[in-house]
Amino acid sequence: MVLASERIQHSIRTEKLLEKSLSRKYQICIERAKLLTESYKETESHHPMIRIAKALDKILSEMPIFIQKGELIVGNRTSKTLGAPLFPEIYVDWMSHDIESFSTRQKTSPWLISEDEKNILKELIIPYWKGKDLWSRANKLIPRYIKNLESNLIYVIQNEVFHGIGHLVHGLKTGMNEGLLERKRKAQHYLNELDLTNPENLKKSLFYRAVSTVCDAVITFSKRHAELAKKLAEEEGDENRKSELLRIAEICERVPAYPPRNFYEAIQSIWMIYLGGCIESGGLAQSVGRIDQFLYPYYKKDIENKAITPDFARELIECFFVKLNETTLLFPELAASGASNAGGLFQNVAIGGMDKDGNDVTNELTHLCLEAFEHLKCVSPHLSVRIHKNTPKDFLLKACNAAKTASFGFFGDETNIKEMLNKGYPLEEARCYAPVGCVESTGEGDTFGSTGACFLNLLAPVILALFNGRLHNSKKLLTIETGDSTKFSTFDDFLEAFEKQLKCLAKFIVQGINAYDIVHAEYMPTPFTSATVKDCLEKGLDVTQGGAKYNFTGTLGVGIGNAANSLAGIKKAVFEDTIVTMEELLKILKNNFRKNEHIRQYLINKVPKFGNDDEYADSLANFVVNKYHEAFKGYKNLRGGNFSTSLQSTTAHIFMGIFLPATPDGRKAEKSLSDACSPTNATEKNGPTGVFNSVAKLDLDKIYNGIVLNMILTPSLVEGKEQLEKFAEMLKVYFQLGGSHVQFNILNVDTLKDAQENPEKYPNLTIRIAGYNVLFTELDKVVQNDVIRRTEHSSF
Repeated sequence: MVLASERIQHSIRTEKLLEKSLSRKYQICIERAKLLTESYKETESHHPMIRIAKALDKILSEMPIFIQKGELIVGNRTSKTLGAPLFPEIYVDWMSHDIESFSTRQKTSPWLISEDEKNILKELIIPYWKGKDLWSRANKLIPRYIKNLESNLIYVIQNEVFHGIGHLVHGLKTGMNEGLLERKRKAQHYLNELDLTNPENLKKSLFYRAVSTVCDAVITFSKRHAELAKKLAEEEGDENRKSELLRIAEICERVPAYPPRNFYEAIQSIWMIYLGGCIESGGLAQSVGRIDQFLYPYYKKDIENKAITPDFARELIECFFVKLNETTLLFPELAASGASNAGGLFQNVAIGGMDKDGNDVTNELTHLCLEAFEHLKCVSPHLSVRIHKNTPKDFLLKACNAAKTASFGFFGDETNIKEMLNKGYPLEEARCYAPVGCVESTGEGDTFGSTGACFLNLLAPVILALFNGRLHNSKKLLTIETGDSTKFSTFDDFLEAFEKQLKCLAKFIVQGINAYDIVHAEYMPTPFTSATVKDCLEKGLDVTQGGAKYNFTGTLGVGIGNAANSLAGIKKAVFEDTIVTMEELLKILKNNFRKNEHIRQYLINKVPKFGNDDEYADSLANFVVNKYHEAFKGYKNLRGGNFSTSLQSTTAHIFMGIFLPATPDGRKAEKSLSDACSPTNATEKNGPTGVFNSVAKLDLDKIYNGIVLNMILTPSLVEGKEQLEKFAEMLKVYFQLGGSHVQFNILNVDTLKDAQENPEKYPNLTIRIAGYNVLFTELDKVVQNDVIRRTEHSSF
């Protein structure tokens, strides 16, 4: 095995670029919001499709641009190196609430904004969008009873509302290979072929006109960088840098208008196309796809022609990663504590895996991407390493070694491909899946999966079944009555009530999500994103309207550990061991175990827990998984696609317990839930193997939207060749058993405790918190504590 550190000529350039970006203060950039608002004021009489196209054209034509010293890949989302744009057309009220505290935030990093910029927000931007933003329009369509459950954090259906649509893999491969001029030509061809006496074709004509406008806009944006590079070259005294700037100018003059001729042009092309999408809409998890596959033909050709060296190719990849790491996102303060600011778009980059015929596709570029990520150790992008039974041993060991210092996710191809098949993809396409955001497997550039549309608290149906459709402290009916639980004679009676409550929640969620989707499609389409996603041009439809080849809506299930353990607690304590009656249990939970600590300790220590390879608890976890899947089965979204389920939480598990009482797993009132698909903190007693066996028993092929499994390993566990090989073998066995995902933080928890107390000593401590990386010292202390409480495994 050749490790990265043994043969890489590390790029000093990228180290400096990353260090420079990380040392800067976070800033709010109002340029996009200002130009957007000015454009919308000028286009009041136009159709929404045309308005958004004209607005993007104005933004990309007029926003300030810059090229930093040493950059090889150029273009920025804002006029500031670490700047976050604003999206008032999506949700503006929170800006009014937060504007005076942007620069003084305490729980997360502050964001700098000048008084002049504040005034523009207050006087121009916020007043114009108040009542016109997507949130205001959708909110009028959602009944109060659906909102009531959201206000109690039973679910959250506003995930796509803070910034815009996301959670898809952009059509970078298509846009790059064809060039945007060709995409524009196709749009114009389809436009010319329309019979405009058909009313439906009038709508299509608007879409094709918008696509033409936005393709030109992104091409213009690139050419502006070409002109700037020429100007900087004229002023540059260093001959090497002058040569670099002139090459940048040549490249930006050509791509992304035309197909790239080489590897350098290919990377710059996909970056410009990506920028166009995430300036158009600010949604999370706008992902990149399998770059080691679609960039490989350009790399291979350049290597064969001796036009590039592996070291320079790696440096270009690192420059691309640095640019992704500079794309930040400003959250409302209430929602911000679960993520650090750096790299806030949750972009996913996938490497490894197999091709459409099932052959392993690990290549030299796969290795270079892994080496680049290991070298930089940056927060973004979120790297996904695909593993299958024929993955070369040297690459698997290399990835395991890299995981010791760089945080990324491992994906089991066999189960993820089954999930893709169950979604409806043919086998050849399923094998080519690309993760979105945290872990959600979708097609590459052909799918709008909306994979992060809502969070659902899976412990809530347990509470609602216990208290007959109500919370413990209220007589107000929130869902449906499923019977007085004190009169249930069997555990099956309770499970039936649980299932009915879960189905009711699913129904409410579907109603709410479809309301947001209707408004998105009508008022906030995304013609540039649609320009490169497969089938949108052929259908004449935006991705928000069902233009993509495949369409889904993904839900995120939170707290599977608590739900399973609570069901186990009820089954054993009430119906088997009869330690308490149901009536006594309800009183104990309402009183938060006060004067009943012995009952709490029984629930904690005597009842089997999920994550220990114990069939008693694991079978109940699988019951929840199946009923969760069935609750959404049969529903359709606006775009004609199915709803899918997942087990992941980002940091929602921390806050979703706030309104819940104590629960039958021994959890106290208001405490956080188990994260993602992981066992409840401190309940794993049989090491990583026990956890893997429990998770692999779940019917994960029904969890089409993926799972997140977090695990902390002590560094000594993977030190040395023998231990590293054990680590790799454990991963292979887990995936062979049916596991689909796992990610590791390989460190001592004492390091995290020290970083919490002395953050200045750990400015770049990157950890894996959910399906994404964060800077640990930028997290809210509540979130830090949740990570610290996770089990640190010291043996396999």
